[in-house]
Amino acid sequence: MRQLLSPVVMVLASIFVFTGCSGSGLDYLVPLGAGEVGVLTRSVPVDDVLAKPELDPEMQKKLLLVGQVRQFAEQTLGLKVGQSYRFYYDTGEDPAMYNVSASPKDALAPLSWRFPIVGEIEYLGYFQRKLAEKKLEALRAQGYDVYLGRAIAYSTIGWLRDPIYSTMLDLDEDSLIETIIHELTHNTIYRRDSSKFNESVATFTGRQGAFEFLARTYGVDSNAYRHQQERVDDQTVVDTFMGDLYDELQAFYARTDLTSEQKIEQREQVFEAARTRFQDDILPKLSDPDKYGGLAKLPINNAWILMYYRYHKDLDIFEQVYQACDRNLAAAVVLFKQAVPKDDPYLYLRQWVTDHKQ
Repeated sequence: MRQLLSPVVMVLASIFVFTGCSGSGLDYLVPLGAGEVGVLTRSVPVDDVLAKPELDPEMQKKLLLVGQVRQFAEQTLGLKVGQSYRFYYDTGEDPAMYNVSASPKDALAPLSWRFPIVGEIEYLGYFQRKLAEKKLEALRAQGYDVYLGRAIAYSTIGWLRDPIYSTMLDLDEDSLIETIIHELTHNTIYRRDSSKFNESVATFTGRQGAFEFLARTYGVDSNAYRHQQERVDDQTVVDTFMGDLYDELQAFYARTDLTSEQKIEQREQVFEAARTRFQDDILPKLSDPDKYGGLAKLPINNAWILMYYRYHKDLDIFEQVYQACDRNLAAAVVLFKQAVPKDDPYLYLRQWVTDHKQ
């Protein structure tokens, strides 16, 4: 069985681009591949779940919603859906995936790992928490800042039939819609060696796609649409704060008058000041401050900062393209795809916007 499974594992590990995947060595690849094989073999068709007479009505509602969003993403936004979200997988009490990321303590420089096909990835994915924690401790022992995340979903960029994870159904409706479109964007737009572009374009497309789905389904005056607007307004405020903190830290770590040891020692002053600003200046601006209150208490480190930055880098350029396309998200998606093979996709999109205005 080991010999039969190994080629499958290597192929699976090579093509994965889930939110938290890459690495090297069979000690990483074999459990990763085996975990995905388990997901594939234990997933059940959504239609079979919906046919159960004892199915919880709320779960039924959300499963049906996923199907509607999937159809919208394909037919209206032009995203590749393949076999994604036709099956359901119960993760139990675990997340869909555990994410491990790391960075030096004296620089905002993500540690990365390389795989065939998907290229360089800035995070590691694990199905088993104990393996994720083992890697986390190994990286910490090497002197890195580390971060362990819990992913509610991940994408295999269309190579495999990504199921609906039970963790996704714990989301409220607008967050679920956004998550489905975000992950389907990965099926459609993928740039090798560019975690930031892949995640940030999916963040924008997921957010805006959710707005368009809610507007078409319920109307712009609906409670669902208003809730999405409030949620995204809050996210935008937090995004701006985090972007400013990223820039502040970049400037701090670039100082030539401090040694590496001094930077590590003094950076806590920057972190503490950020927590205070967030508590005093940002939380009062939010519609749902309770949702973000924990950020003011987090043990901020470089790995955590980079994790957030990865998903929110230069979202403004995607918005500019969207506006220049007369707020036609499907047309913007075409341009996002065109940017993928360019030397600098962000620069390409900015130049397109400039040329379009002339």
